[in-house]
Amino acid sequence: MSEFHEFSASRLMPVPVAAVWEFTEDPRHNAQWCNNVREVTQVDRPFGIGRSFEEISVVAGPLTSVTTWTLRTVVAQRERTFTGKGFPGVGEIRPFVRMEPVTDAAGAELAYVTYGSSIELSYGRFIPVVTRLLRRMLATEFTTSLANLEKLAGRHAARNADRF
Repeated sequence: MSEFHEFSASRLMPVPVAAVWEFTEDPRHNAQWCNNVREVTQVDRPFGIGRSFEEISVVAGPLTSVTTWTLRTVVAQRERTFTGKGFPGVGEIRPFVRMEPVTDAAGAELAYVTYGSSIELSYGRFIPVVTRLLRRMLATEFTTSLANLEKLAGRHAARNADRF
């Protein structure tokens, strides 16, 4: 028996959605902002729906995993979803990045970004225990990743201020 469980974190960033979207568009940047990604080793070109990329990610401590991710859906400047396998002990993983524009009191655009994954678990009666452990671990991973993304997308926006 397997079940999908969703894990995510969100962050309001003082960066326009367009800058966050553009920075995250190239999966080669994942090693810069995704806390557990060590290296992106291959990207299908041109990259788009149905195309894949491969990365080396930390599972726990020194343990790493090679995962191939395939871009499944895109809603322009709102959401990207992926599918992949490769992490030990879990089935299919469906990562996503979602963005919403928010306007502050001064009229500046901010980005409300949610980063997460829906993960297939096949641990039978141990699923609740595994889910609690993953929730704690992934909350840290996703929160740290979003903080990294805020800094990098902010720099990207500053370098390209004429476009955003």
